Amino acid sequence: MIQSEISDRSNYKKINTLEVVIFFVVTYGISLLFGIPLYFKEYMNPQIMVTFMTILPASGVSIAKIYKHKKSDEHIILHCVIIADFLLSLFLVTLKAFGAIDDETVILGMGILVLFTGIITICYACLEGKELYPFKNVNKSIICIFIFIIIINLSKCIMLGWKDINFINLIMNIFLIFPYIANQSILFFGEEYGWRGFLQEKMQTKFGKRMGVILLGIIWELWHIPLWFTIYHVDGLGILLRLFSVISLSIFFGYVYMKTKNVWSCVVIHLINNTVLLDTNLNNAFLNFNTSSLNSSVILGCLIFSVLLSLFIFSKEYKKEQLIY
Repeated sequence: MIQSEISDRSNYKKINTLEVVIFFVVTYGISLLFGIPLYFKEYMNPQIMVTFMTILPASGVSIAKIYKHKKSDEHIILHCVIIADFLLSLFLVTLKAFGAIDDETVILGMGILVLFTGIITICYACLEGKELYPFKNVNKSIICIFIFIIIINLSKCIMLGWKDINFINLIMNIFLIFPYIANQSILFFGEEYGWRGFLQEKMQTKFGKRMGVILLGIIWELWHIPLWFTIYHVDGLGILLRLFSVISLSIFFGYVYMKTKNVWSCVVIHLINNTVLLDTNLNNAFLNFNTSSLNSSVILGCLIFSVLLSLFIFSKEYKKEQLIY
């Protein structure tokens, strides 16, 4: 009996390790590989790369699950759809890297894939009605979303120095997430299904809830390396601020996911984060995340944003540690 339990645990660790390896090979390996032509901008449009990168985490999960579990994979339909999206997108991006097709063709093709994969994903999640059901623990999700809206808008006002603030626009920007959910859900689901829905549990099981989610935040930000010097134009200060901000987001997203057990809550908050910060007065700072563009108000706003989100690591959801295998 004891030997059987030891054998089962050993098999579980092997499967768990292989899944994580496959996830990292797809998520990190491919993004770094295509980061090379991205660095030489004439070979790769940065916006195309951003879109492609967002589907890599979910693709890594899908490939790992199907490879290891095959017919026992409970989400095999969804995973097959995501893999199909990944392969077609990979084909388009590869053609673009070799100059076989132009930007417009890639953007059109990937736009169609994003739309149809997103619709299929939402329909599947609603019909599945269990683990991926979008309205699971909806009241808890709404509270978490409302908390984040307050924090990010407060931080945005500080970043703008409390000047030229249009409160109507602050509210309207929140409603902009709805068309994004309709036509770009797979992009944010692609990240959250990988980082929160898959890797967070693995990291917390191995390193504990708090350290696991902090390490996840570091991994999440380092995944953005191909974009550091192409879109964000970061320097030392920019890297530190981004790292601090993404770790704090990882802490809050981790809290939300543990509290709601709903990956779509994280998807919506991720959407809000990106939408609210799409401000003409902040675009220059966030697209040129370096000392020359970051004034004291933006730095202060980023720090307050990060500190407020980081406080959730002291919530009760983080107090009960995971078992370490």
